[in-house]
Amino acid sequence: MPQFLRIVCFYMLIHLHATAGESIIISRLNTCKPVISVQLNTDMMNELKTDLQQKSEKVLAVYMVVKGKPSTTAIAGRYSINGDKLSFTPVYALGYNIEFEIQYRTGTNTIIKHFTTPKHPLSEQTANVVTAYPLSDTIPYNTLFFHVRFSHSMKNDKLAYTHISIYDEAGIEREKAWRQKSFWLDDGKLLVLMIHPGRVKNGIHYESPLFDSGKTYTLKVNEDIEDINGNSIAKSYSKTFYVIGEDRVSPKPYFENAALPTAGSKQPLLLTFSESMDYASVFAGVKLYNVKGKEVALSIKNKTDDSYMLFPNRQWVKGKYTLILKGAVYDIAANRINRLFEITDVNEIKKDQRRTEWSFEIK
Repeated sequence: MPQFLRIVCFYMLIHLHATAGESIIISRLNTCKPVISVQLNTDMMNELKTDLQQKSEKVLAVYMVVKGKPSTTAIAGRYSINGDKLSFTPVYALGYNIEFEIQYRTGTNTIIKHFTTPKHPLSEQTANVVTAYPLSDTIPYNTLFFHVRFSHSMKNDKLAYTHISIYDEAGIEREKAWRQKSFWLDDGKLLVLMIHPGRVKNGIHYESPLFDSGKTYTLKVNEDIEDINGNSIAKSYSKTFYVIGEDRVSPKPYFENAALPTAGSKQPLLLTFSESMDYASVFAGVKLYNVKGKEVALSIKNKTDDSYMLFPNRQWVKGKYTLILKGAVYDIAANRINRLFEITDVNEIKKDQRRTEWSFEIK
């Protein structure tokens, strides 16, 4: 082929690629659930109509870009045909500030287009630590969990525990403090940190106990922990605890129904315990249902580790309700309502399936 023809073909290919690329239309790009549309010819439309959901992914698919490369698995979405266009809408919100790659396959050609979801609305704000749990400055030496609450959503990082340290009175860091996995609750605002059970539970001998009774320790959240936008927190956070003897007693819950809230208000229900409780277990283990069995959304707040206020997200409506406390709710030493942390008997562990219920009526 003459050189000038090669040059002409080359520029034609570039033009065709650009034209095809323009046929990938992204609407609602300012949201985390954009709609992606591509043009179809008659043959493609007829083929897809026989099995739209299964065959469409072979034509149009969206992949998350990780470290500069598209994932091997396409994100889940719903397809539809409107006129000569095939549209894709993700089933779930894609998350903030994440890059994706669109692959539009037309016969032997694949057209590629990249896009990035919008930044989080709080991207201009710097996250900070609101508080750390337990709230009390005195804890038993067999405390199993700590929690850190942030002002807004943080990066869902399973290695977040590496940014949290425990120091003794001499300022020396206690090594291997945490079980090597972090958990996030409340839309990434609450970090759950678990001390390795082998440093708490008798007979495992993983390491020596993390704490000694009668001494003071400091939990520190380092500045380099990142929020959902990849920004470090405004400043480090520290909280000091004094450690006392062990806790080997199961907690007892009390529901205060002597002064129930009234219909039309957003007054809280009051739930108290015989001792300091693990905040995350209460947060996840308290449920409220109306007379029709529908769950009522609650916001849970506490001023102390043993007293919790349960606020309805909407005003109270007259009627009967049931407040449920799951058996997996436990104190800060992981002693559950129905059994002690140290118990390993299978029949005793089954008690975790039991739940405590209180019925009451709002008037």
